[in-house]
Amino acid sequence: MFFCIWGLHLADTPLNFNEKQPFIHAFVIIYATLLRFGINFVKFVKSIENSNYSSIMLSNISKIIPHAIRIFSISLVIPLITTSILSAQTPVARNAVKPKGAQISFDHTRFDFGPINENVKFASHKFGFTNTGNAPLVLNKVETSCGCTTPEWSTDTVKPGEQGYVTARYETTNRLGTFTKSITVYSNSLESPMVFLDISGDVYRENTDLQSNTEIKYNYGKVTFSKPALSFSPLYDNRIDTQSLFVTNETPTAINIYALDPGILPPYIKILQWPTTLEPQERGKVQIAIDGRKINYYGFGTFEIPMNTSSPALPYGSVFVTFSRKQFFPKYSATQLAKQPKLILDKKEHNFGMISEAGDLITTEFKFTNSGKQLLKIFNMDPSCGCISVKAPKKELQPGESMTVKVIFDTVTKKGYSNYSIGIICNDPTNPEFEIPIKAQFPAKDRHCLTCPK
Repeated sequence: MFFCIWGLHLADTPLNFNEKQPFIHAFVIIYATLLRFGINFVKFVKSIENSNYSSIMLSNISKIIPHAIRIFSISLVIPLITTSILSAQTPVARNAVKPKGAQISFDHTRFDFGPINENVKFASHKFGFTNTGNAPLVLNKVETSCGCTTPEWSTDTVKPGEQGYVTARYETTNRLGTFTKSITVYSNSLESPMVFLDISGDVYRENTDLQSNTEIKYNYGKVTFSKPALSFSPLYDNRIDTQSLFVTNETPTAINIYALDPGILPPYIKILQWPTTLEPQERGKVQIAIDGRKINYYGFGTFEIPMNTSSPALPYGSVFVTFSRKQFFPKYSATQLAKQPKLILDKKEHNFGMISEAGDLITTEFKFTNSGKQLLKIFNMDPSCGCISVKAPKKELQPGESMTVKVIFDTVTKKGYSNYSIGIICNDPTNPEFEIPIKAQFPAKDRHCLTCPK
């Protein structure tokens, strides 16, 4: 049943020819032709039976045979005509040709020089290739990843089957240590218009016997930074900020900048860009991001990121980072602002006045009150001098709550006028950061500590 259905489908469907399957096509044509003949012959016999001519057919078979031959001939001729038409309409399918174009095929794309004596000055290697296509091959251009590598290549057109080359020359003078450089080859190759070649090696310098009384002077040059530090000011507590600077190699040799150990960085620091090698007069970009959401205090902060290099000009360097973390407050309406916390002090400053003798501990007190509608948080109460200490019973005040803050001033070695302050940082949006001045006046002559042991 399956072959009958398939045959019927082929008998009524145009055939698609392919030069790679001639025997299958011939079988299909013959099978479809015979099946068509059988179907037409059965129809003819049934027509005779329906016309009550079966007795005539049995008695006079010679009259039936010509009709059968005519039906078979028609069934055979129609597929042959269809085949001829389809064959004429699909010459490309029967005579498929390979796309015309050049094709570059390199013998190898990587080469390791291994150890290289600096005295060779130039280390070179030739990469050979063949045009495996069926059209002329042309190298449009060849580029290198840095100026230390110079390329040479076949400038003539490379015919199909012929060979060409690309030579890479690496300058070794004052470039000690390992290296990896790349060469990019651009051509009219149909499948590979851009090919990458890589060279690597390790340049070393031989030890030379020098006289002990010979003094060698060498100008190492310097490694410079485009700015003294990366300053994040202000750094808001609801966002990430990025800053960058440039490092320039002003030494006569290439330098390596060693990778950082992520474990030495604070959790809120992320290195976005960090150069690894710098050629002479080349500059690299250092980009750092600070996540203000991850820092657990407000105010000023600083740290340094070590930058160690292979250059004697900067064996141990640092990138300095400073920030001033602040609170972010949206724009409040008057109604919204009235619902926020509000810090009120009973006095804005304290002046101890004239102190007859230095060396004692003097104290004063401030009353802090939250007159707002929400919880007041006091993040910082930092004095500007180690001679002043602040003692507060808590750092949060409910609406309407108050507390007494004690300030202790150690006057040892003080003389003349003293002006210090206590920095306050809180979540009062109208005055989140301010200072409380602490003043005093002492005799001009310094006096020893009266309470210290003799």
